[in-house]
Amino acid sequence: MHRLVLSTARRRPRAHTGSVLSAARRRQQLSQQAPPTRPPTNPQNTASTSASASSSADADAAAAAASALAHASAPPRNFAAPTLSTLAFFRRAAAFALLGAAALAGGTLAAFAGAHLWIEHRALAPAPGPGDDPDDDIWGWAAAAERWTGGPAGGTDPALGAAARTAVRAAWAAQHWGAGASVLATNAIARSTQQQQQASNGGGGGGGAIEARLAHAHDFLNIALAAALEREAAGAPLRPATLPELRALHAATLERIGGRGALYDARADYAAVWDAALDAPRGPDARARVALKLGDVSARLGDGAEAVAWWARALDLSAGGDGDDDAALDDPPASASAAADEPLELPARLPDSPPAQRVLAATLSSLSAHYAQAGRLQDAAAVQAHGLALLRTAAAEADASASAGARADAPRALHTLFLQHRAALLALHAAEVAHAQRTADAGSTRAQLERAAALSAHIAACLAGGGGGPQSTPQQNQRQPQQKGTVALAPLADAFAASGPLRAPAESLLRDARRTAMHALTLCGVLYESDAAAAANKAAWRRDPRAAESARREALGCYERAMVWAGAQDGRPGAGVLEGEWAALSGRYARARDAVLEAEGAALKEAPAAETAGSKKA
Repeated sequence: MHRLVLSTARRRPRAHTGSVLSAARRRQQLSQQAPPTRPPTNPQNTASTSASASSSADADAAAAAASALAHASAPPRNFAAPTLSTLAFFRRAAAFALLGAAALAGGTLAAFAGAHLWIEHRALAPAPGPGDDPDDDIWGWAAAAERWTGGPAGGTDPALGAAARTAVRAAWAAQHWGAGASVLATNAIARSTQQQQQASNGGGGGGGAIEARLAHAHDFLNIALAAALEREAAGAPLRPATLPELRALHAATLERIGGRGALYDARADYAAVWDAALDAPRGPDARARVALKLGDVSARLGDGAEAVAWWARALDLSAGGDGDDDAALDDPPASASAAADEPLELPARLPDSPPAQRVLAATLSSLSAHYAQAGRLQDAAAVQAHGLALLRTAAAEADASASAGARADAPRALHTLFLQHRAALLALHAAEVAHAQRTADAGSTRAQLERAAALSAHIAACLAGGGGGPQSTPQQNQRQPQQKGTVALAPLADAFAASGPLRAPAESLLRDARRTAMHALTLCGVLYESDAAAAANKAAWRRDPRAAESARREALGCYERAMVWAGAQDGRPGAGVLEGEWAALSGRYARARDAVLEAEGAALKEAPAAETAGSKKA
């Protein structure tokens, strides 16, 4: 304790302690001085007085020293200093936190505004390129391009208001840039819309996982559409095509989401677009595209009669008719049901307009698939034969003037490739129908499927920049040094990707061509497996083991090529390939591989036995 007091005293300023001690010494000196005039006293009394004075001075000095030490060891008198220091620390921390939050919020707002400005003025603006000029759009790609309410100038409609325009741009960003998670757990959209219609149709569909980007795009387009309807009711000067374009975007998103509820809503949106197109000055090509969409959605919903009615209207419009069948327009299902068993009247020639040619080709392929799935094989075969004759003639005429991959001829090349792909699709359908009708043997069916696969591969090679152009033949493209695996995974060529109106249809065509090649090769493998099973099931005296083994190897080769065109990487399919299709293909491939390996193992086991038997005979 004594050490603590002394150490505390040492920390006090020396000037203060020294002044206190010097004052004590001066008092002691003054007390020791004798008074100047004092009467003589007794020596004994003087000695006692002097001793008492000395002891009193010592006591005073000791008391002064103790007081000084006690004063030196006292704590500081400013008790608020620690609290103020703590408060100052937190004040500085809060200031830094507020500055950081303000910088983060400012950066986020700047990024948000910059992204929306870029989408408005760059992504949605018509980029310079072939087929972008609406005045010189003889191939119709700019007219058929997806519009986001901005019209020919691009962007969004200013009359929508800031909130609705932001929602439209957010929908574009969700579709093209993604929205975080790849899928949502359940298809809430399809389950929450048209529940009574789902129940009346036996449920089904609409309960699986969907892509999050499509769900977010659907939500943003709902906001924009509701705001546009309110603005229109308030008398805002919206463009005449703003609401139809928003409805078309909303319907296309719902169509990609799938599910019965979403498809019912998509058909309602397309019907509203059709009603608006009746008064629009965009011409019959736009109305024909809407009729084709309505037919495709109705077919997916299982309303075959209504689908055929809309396809008939699309054929009439693409052939130059007006498509104004009053009875069909008032009640399409009833008019179609009256003629459900009668085949449609197909046009004798392709129209002169390239957009109408594409609508006609797409309608013929949809009608062919519908007839085949409905069991009307005769009608399907008639549509396929007629369509192949028309499309092959049109493709040959387009090839005569096409340039080999030149950027200036990209719209013409894309049109030619589109017609060639529809011809390949019809050839695939024709091979399936002929096999089902047993009007062709397995060999001719396989040859037709191989031609369809080669033509699809040729189209994919041209679109990916690996072929010799649309006027080259599939055989020429097969001699290219580029391997099929590279073409199957290659991106879109710059000649098509650099143009705004051409990019989306070219990407869709590239995906469809790869899928067509995959399906054609898969069917070839199935036919080869059937041949192998038939050869193995023959009687022993007619059995040909080499034929069965050859058929198994051919099936395995077809499945391997099909998996290449499916874009298989790390056991996962490429873009555009459905999970069910991939599961079926991978299962067939595994079965064919196991059969080939088993046959090879059996051959290796039989070889030593055959050699031993031969040596014994010798």
